[in-house]
Amino acid sequence: MYGARRHFWTLSMTFYLLIMLSACNQVVNHKTAANSSTPPSTPASTETMQTCPAPATARAAVMASVLNGKHPHLVYLFYSHGSGTLRRYDMTTASTTTLLQIGSMPMKANVSPDGQWLLLITEVQGRSALQLLRLDGQQLQTLYCTPSGGKIDNALFSPDQHALLFSEEVGKGGNGPLIGSLSLLDVETGKLHTEASWSYTVGALSYPGFSPLKWADESSVYLAGSHLPAHLLDGPPNFYLLRDINKDVSQQKSNIQLIQASATENDCEVVDVTPDNKQIVCSTDPHRRRQSDEPATIELRPLAGKAFQTIYRDRGGDVDVRVLSNSTLLFLQYRPGSQDTLWKMNTDGSRATQLMRSPSKGYDGLLTFPFNRQPWSLVSRDGQYYVLKIGNNRLVIGSLAGGQQTTIGTQQDDASLDPVGWSQV
Repeated sequence: MYGARRHFWTLSMTFYLLIMLSACNQVVNHKTAANSSTPPSTPASTETMQTCPAPATARAAVMASVLNGKHPHLVYLFYSHGSGTLRRYDMTTASTTTLLQIGSMPMKANVSPDGQWLLLITEVQGRSALQLLRLDGQQLQTLYCTPSGGKIDNALFSPDQHALLFSEEVGKGGNGPLIGSLSLLDVETGKLHTEASWSYTVGALSYPGFSPLKWADESSVYLAGSHLPAHLLDGPPNFYLLRDINKDVSQQKSNIQLIQASATENDCEVVDVTPDNKQIVCSTDPHRRRQSDEPATIELRPLAGKAFQTIYRDRGGDVDVRVLSNSTLLFLQYRPGSQDTLWKMNTDGSRATQLMRSPSKGYDGLLTFPFNRQPWSLVSRDGQYYVLKIGNNRLVIGSLAGGQQTTIGTQQDDASLDPVGWSQV
């Protein structure tokens, strides 16, 4: 099942490059419904702020937040026929607002902790770039661009929004090494700070590559890490903790701690951590184990401990888990020949409650969690709603209390919709 879902995700990403926007066909159905620092740049015009900063420098952000409101909004990406838009759906009015025309390039996005800004990984002047966009579609600005041929993998705001942590890879061409780094950008000053670096060569490497996954607090971050470049990664990555963002690359070896290796006997396919940073949650894939007839499991252990406790078993299927709170989990259940289902369960394994069932079997009915791991990527700010992707061209919004769902989708087979996260404006 892991291989099938991985293949499906690859196909989904391919859509980004092949499909063009067609908003008139959209349907909303409410029944299915090198370590360096840079000085801050001087104030610039809006047009200048959208271009790339000078090479090897970054730009301070201008973040005047003026949005207020109580309506839950879901931000999502819509692609069709090689082009797309970034959109916001209002749960109260059932209205959709276009925030940004994306064009043909693929994009990653996530919502800031205060719900007022979108952090975008996109392309500017032919280079991979970090951009900000306010939730009203205004104040688009480019903070950083990679060298030519580089690629930003992932980026996250710190909880106080004073810093951005991001990872990038730069190809050297020919048989030279692939260089990567984990960098911190001071949003207020535009200064850059290198946290970690690594390089890959044919048949050898120096350090594993890292990607920010989830902030633990204001100064430490959980990382996904692998001994293979992102485009060669096969299987789940290891799970690390960057202990202190104020330390630099010279202290990398002691500053990055391995928390959970996916290649252990537990075979963790997905790892998450409770908000209080006390428990690791792991869902296993039986097909990656030595004995493929073993059940898929959901397991927990103390962050500082070693022994996992199994709280859920699914023989003959697969599971994918996310943390909802210190005491509650959400998990997807996959069983061959059956419709996928979403469940809510306490962290002690009690009160497993089915919230929804996929409307169909196979890829068209495949349920998947949002890519991002921030709490507001999956669940609305008021704690009422969740969002999942169904197949490739539909999103389903449901209540955590159960009941009827809302589907945002399109009838176009060549379209792709991806959830970004929740705001409240």
